[in-house]
Amino acid sequence: NLMTELPGRAGATLGTTDPPRHDRLRGLIQHAFMKRNLESLAEPIRDIARDAAASLRGVPRFDFIDTFSSKFTVRVLFAALGLPLGDELTVREKAVLMVQSDPATRAKGPEHIAAYHWMTEYAAGVIAERRARPLNDLISHFSMAEIDGDRLDEREVLLTRSEERRVGKECATLC
Repeated sequence: NLMTELPGRAGATLGTTDPPRHDRLRGLIQHAFMKRNLESLAEPIRDIARDAAASLRGVPRFDFIDTFSSKFTVRVLFAALGLPLGDELTVREKAVLMVQSDPATRAKGPEHIAAYHWMTEYAAGVIAERRARPLNDLISHFSMAEIDGDRLDEREVLLTRSEERRVGKECATLC
């Protein structure tokens, strides 16, 4: 269970809070998903889809999820979050590892916890960079979102980013 085995999540994400804290987080996070903040993603997403589809031309059979959907979803998330594509394989590997458990014990092993800590450090670095130099990406919007002087703290931005990655992973299996 991510809540008990990976510290700091309880009470810091939309999925782990109740009103009024949930309402506060939702209000601040909604700012990042405003139409004007997402319009710039339309063309990059089209480009990602074209590239992914082009790589399948002439391939008679393939696993849609593994060959297209999963890679497409990760690249779209990277574009939306403003992460460099050069980090894609490592981030994807660590993200998968951190949500897994030991099949025998069904508990998180040291490698799962290490992946979680790696992701936390990676994300904290990106958040600090965006706070210093915001871009037009979701991490910047999460970092800079403000309502009446209230902003998400670094932990909330970090965990919101983790939750977005989880949602993206679920989308990859459904898309």
